[in-house]
Amino acid sequence: MVTGASRGIGFEVCRQLSALGYVVVLGSRDLRRAELAAKELDPDQQRVIGVHIEVDNSVNIDQLAEWISAAYGRVDVIVNNAATEPDLWGIAGTTDLSPVAEALDVNLFGTWRVVQALLPLLRSSPRPRIVNVSSESGAIALMSAAVADINTKIANDQNEVVKRLTVIASILLVPTFIVGLYGQNFRHIPELAWGFGYWWSWGWIILTTILQLAFFRWLGWIGGGQVRELKAPPLQTLDPRTLRGRRRRATST
Repeated sequence: MVTGASRGIGFEVCRQLSALGYVVVLGSRDLRRAELAAKELDPDQQRVIGVHIEVDNSVNIDQLAEWISAAYGRVDVIVNNAATEPDLWGIAGTTDLSPVAEALDVNLFGTWRVVQALLPLLRSSPRPRIVNVSSESGAIALMSAAVADINTKIANDQNEVVKRLTVIASILLVPTFIVGLYGQNFRHIPELAWGFGYWWSWGWIILTTILQLAFFRWLGWIGGGQVRELKAPPLQTLDPRTLRGRRRRATST
């Protein structure tokens, strides 16, 4: 029994199982497509039979289980391939939960229903097998990698903020330090009367500011377009289209 099998992965699974000698029940939400797919694989429809199955419909699944029991008496393999996708571009805080609930009903509970209905027939097989087809879109490892990527981007942006604050603080504080040092150490020296010292201190301020700017530019902290524009991590970081599993489309029709 293969669900979601009128095209894609499910169709290829049916082809290979048929070539191995299995009698394959090719299931699809669209009976017409199931029959056409079965006829393409087996024109005589002796080893591949197209049937109507809706994994989110318990009545339909129970009826199919009764038909398989009457026709074949057992099930050797269940391949749960039927699936649908929720709103892939929705944001958790605002997305419509209806398609999410539908996806859970098909992808999770649909698989569960099929297994429950066919389990008695599966137990009659000498070598029973259940195969649940999934994709990398739901892989925890890839989700963790995406989150790690976001954390890295945030850390990089925070590092850029620290650099810029360091530049600003240095440019502001060093002149203040010069003026304070000058005023404390030289204000009582007649040779460096405040009238002369005022311009002298400004000369030091300008010189140190230029040196600081040159130093920070050499580090790549300012100028030359070397500092990335500070912005929040792009939302498309978690866009499922960036994952390799994006090619695994819903196979239920």
